[in-house]
Amino acid sequence: MKAKARTIVYIIFGFIAGVIFSGVVISISSGEMMVKEMRSPYDFEKTVTVISDRINAKEGGHLAWRVSHRELQNYKILFRELFGRDVKCR
Repeated sequence: MKAKARTIVYIIFGFIAGVIFSGVVISISSGEMMVKEMRSPYDFEKTVTVISDRINAKEGGHLAWRVSHRELQNYKILFRELFGRDVKCR
């Protein structure tokens, strides 16, 4: 009887410790896994160029972004609605 009670206490303690440990690990690592948004000091075209150049400069890095003509037109319309100006797309 005493061994059975000890086993139940160990299981409950292990479960609680596991939940606490998992919460701490997720809390610490989630900051590194999230996408961080930052305001660019450049305009849209310059930002895209800088990002592309930095990715292409890395060894094995390449940036391929292919969109259909319809998607490009929808993007331009949405950009114009949001920011009130046209965007130049290559």
